[in-house]
Amino acid sequence: MAQAKVRTFAGMREILGGKEIDFQIGSDETIGSLIEKLVKTYGKALEEQIKDPVTGDMIPVLIMVNDRVYRSIVDLGEKVIDGDTVTILIPFDGGSSLQ
Repeated sequence: MAQAKVRTFAGMREILGGKEIDFQIGSDETIGSLIEKLVKTYGKALEEQIKDPVTGDMIPVLIMVNDRVYRSIVDLGEKVIDGDTVTILIPFDGGSSLQ
């Protein structure tokens, strides 16, 4: 079976157990289906990082497949093939203000 490398940062890194993992993919894999498989594998903790809690839709994140940049909201149908490196970049929330 084919594999892709999945790279993550911050909270997602802790959920996946490292900054980069090898993940099995199918021959008809897309960014969207890969993310759904990741959610099924890593559960609610990952889902809370990448989905809106009210709608269940993907939040706006940047996804790189090798050196190409995609957006989670419009590019989930883009193909992922054997040997690709998929990097998921979740936007960071601003800090808190001290009063």
